Amino acid sequence: MGSDGGGVNYKGSITVDNATGNLVVSFEMFVPAGIFLVQGTSPLDVDSTRARTITIPPDFGDGEPISIDLPPGILRLMIKRIPDDYARFASGFTITPV
Repeated sequence: MGSDGGGVNYKGSITVDNATGNLVVSFEMFVPAGIFLVQGTSPLDVDSTRARTITIPPDFGDGEPISIDLPPGILRLMIKRIPDDYARFASGFTITPV
């Protein structure tokens, strides 16, 4: 599970494909109304939940960019394992301007 600074929440599961060593990631992404999407589209008027299953290299590709077809466009992301000390942020966080 996780979240980003824009208020989008993620939850899912990861399994290992024993034949290839790749990771099979199934996730659901909750986007609250009013959030600007990184694909450059206008914010949605209603809450939205989107589900996807993707296959990525072992160790999350070690931070190399991954492309996901996630309408309304392609989403490019990088996944890096972080220290367990940051696990408390997985359920969400708020960024407050100074």
